[in-house]
Amino acid sequence: MSKYKDAFLAELDKRNIQYTNLDDVAVRIDVTGRNLKVIPVVVIFDRPMDKGPGNMVQINVRGIVSVQPSKRSAALDVCNALNRKLRVVKFVLHDRNDICCQCDEILDPETAGAAAFSAMARVIRAVDSNYSMIAALKG
Repeated sequence: MSKYKDAFLAELDKRNIQYTNLDDVAVRIDVTGRNLKVIPVVVIFDRPMDKGPGNMVQINVRGIVSVQPSKRSAALDVCNALNRKLRVVKFVLHDRNDICCQCDEILDPETAGAAAFSAMARVIRAVDSNYSMIAALKG
């Protein structure tokens, strides 16, 4: 297991936040939002490597909404508008026609737990506070 993941799990435990270990580098946290009932967050840490620090983390919220192929252009416009507005997270429209939100963060060994938690909080806030704009694409 990654020492960065260990630090993140310790941060979650300190805050009494429940999570599910997916494997040695990934964890899932289901968060209740104000606008979105369940925000499924997957946090993926780099595998420790022989060369290099292995100190990256990626925060993902997948499948925020699925859009019809006919609304693909509008969905790209929404993603682009959100990316211009927020800049520290990115909204993407996957080939499966679902909108996702992601954030990458470089971690320092001394602050890894808090920094990964902060990155996760940014993604959650971005998804939840902009959900009405994204949800308008459903159906």
